[in-house]
Amino acid sequence: MADKLEKLIQLSPHNRFLGVQLSSIDGETITTQMDYQTELVGNPDSGVLHGGAITAMLDTTCGGAVYLKLGALTRIATLDLRVDYLKPSTPELPLYSRCHCTKLTQHVAFVEGTAYHLAEDGSRNEIARARGTFMLMLPKPGASL
Repeated sequence: MADKLEKLIQLSPHNRFLGVQLSSIDGETITTQMDYQTELVGNPDSGVLHGGAITAMLDTTCGGAVYLKLGALTRIATLDLRVDYLKPSTPELPLYSRCHCTKLTQHVAFVEGTAYHLAEDGSRNEIARARGTFMLMLPKPGASL
């Protein structure tokens, strides 16, 4: 599944521009990484990443968590994504996003996640928290995607 998810992430020109990459999969939890780039800075005086880049990364990672929970790739769409920013990002540090799907219904997936930097001791220094809902567009039996 990791190879399929990495290919799916890289299919998006936006993800490629942002530099979003699959970092790891742990059960049904997916982690992505985005290296610091000056092109993604929202405030040139502080060097802090733009919130839109962080949100886009969280959206991608949340979608990956849905695929992990489903155990298959299918069409999904973001219905709602709430991002609460806890503090500014730290310039020059890579950003990570870790998400998991908490519940699947017949048509909707519920996802939670965080964006963070790694501290020197390996702990997560949270930058933002996300909660999202995704519409599942599962194929009808016998239909192809």
